[in-house]
Amino acid sequence: MKKLHGRVAMVTGAGSGIGRATAILFALEGAKVALVGRSREKLEATVKEIRMRGGEAMVAAGDVAVEEDASRIVYESVGRFGAIRVLVNNAGVFSGGDLLSTPLEEWDRVLGVNLRAVYMLTKRVAPEMESAGGGVIVNVSSSLGTRPAPGTLAYSTSKAALNMFTKCCALDLAPKKIRVNTVSPAVVDTPIHEGGKKGSIPDKAAWEKDMASWHPIGRIGKPEDVARAILYVASDDASWVTGANLCVDGGVALL
Repeated sequence: MKKLHGRVAMVTGAGSGIGRATAILFALEGAKVALVGRSREKLEATVKEIRMRGGEAMVAAGDVAVEEDASRIVYESVGRFGAIRVLVNNAGVFSGGDLLSTPLEEWDRVLGVNLRAVYMLTKRVAPEMESAGGGVIVNVSSSLGTRPAPGTLAYSTSKAALNMFTKCCALDLAPKKIRVNTVSPAVVDTPIHEGGKKGSIPDKAAWEKDMASWHPIGRIGKPEDVARAILYVASDDASWVTGANLCVDGGVALL
């Protein structure tokens, strides 16, 4: 039996990186997957790949940081596939800067996507899960949520808050048979790092070598590394796990 057989899953930021890898893996494990993101073109490409592999998926395009979009995305997904049983809040943005160099509008943008959008979507999906008899929410955080680095004020703060949001929701939703957990990767080769690759370190091989040196296991992560961890906490294999933060970071948390 596939791990998510017959379940409806929603994955945000599903057009690339960790979200894309997770959506594909979920579909291969039997889920009907609603792919959420701002780029319809990227989402449709992922849906096409899922269908080529025999899976079921749909596009739910929109900006999860916009309240009206969040409501519409849930409405469309439930209307097409039925009650959502798994929600992966993966969409996120990164912005560098310290206290004095981070503009207020950038602070608001980062916390808007990384925290406020998660709150809005989770609040809308939780009643659907309760009506279906339970569910699982997985929030994709970061190693920077527990171990900040210089120049990551807004991002690290948003992820630290997301970790606490996860614990609060785990307590609130446990009586409704809804588990809530966090997966925290370190550096993963995804588009969120494209600025670094094309800016201060234009050579990808040099960038990967430099980033790998920060991880005790000796390499940066791949989207599939994180997707498999998300699948674990989303599946019945983790049926007694809630309020946890699973570090998928090549050992960074050990430093």
